[in-house]
Amino acid sequence: MLRRFAAIATVLFLFGGIVLAGEFRGVVTSLGDKEAKVTVRKDKDDKEGTEKTFKITKDTKYSKKGKDAAEDITAEEATKLVEKGAKGKAKGAFAVVTTEGDTDTVTKITFGFGGKGKGKGKDKDK
Repeated sequence: MLRRFAAIATVLFLFGGIVLAGEFRGVVTSLGDKEAKVTVRKDKDDKEGTEKTFKITKDTKYSKKGKDAAEDITAEEATKLVEKGAKGKAKGAFAVVTTEGDTDTVTKITFGFGGKGKGKGKDKDK
């Protein structure tokens, strides 16, 4: 009986941790020491999106998605990615913003989920 209770408590604890984290996909338009502004889109058809402001802390982690896996980057590198993206068509850098539960405090920002898309970036000489 005690084992069954411990197993149920463990499952609820793990499931609760997953549910509490919020995840937003969109374009990071500005990134500073205290806040990040992100244009969040509900789906592909949402062209305008909604501007949201998130709180950045000293514990916020940044990463950049590569070909195989995401690599950790510094806050300065993340700011440079956003500045570089702001000069382009997207007006920012594509990213996934993970928050603590229902709050607007960011735990992690992963850049680079946008990708090149189907048929783009291939050699045209072939």
